Amino acid sequence: MIETVLVPLDASAFSEQTLPHALGIAHAAQATLHLVHVHVPDPPTHLLQATQFYYEGMTMEEYEEERRKEERGYLGQLAQDIGGKVDVKVATSLLEGRGTAETIERYAES
Repeated sequence: MIETVLVPLDASAFSEQTLPHALGIAHAAQATLHLVHVHVPDPPTHLLQATQFYYEGMTMEEYEEERRKEERGYLGQLAQDIGGKVDVKVATSLLEGRGTAETIERYAES
């Protein structure tokens, strides 16, 4: 019996193409659709010049927390959009790690 359908997302349109399929499986199995995103710390020096202005003057901790807030907002918006269309329980998790695949694997195993 399937209890959870885990969907890793990276905020790209490509990764979101899995959602209709995962949603169909979760609905048929009466399972929870669990959306996850991995927050990978990224020093602001790697940002494009256009985005540096938005983050200018922030400490590294403030910058990372702002990114986490944006990532949680992304997951929350997806969950809200999906929950409004289909009767499926939707959960979200923002994971932390440097290796995306390894982080998701550890999370799925737990």
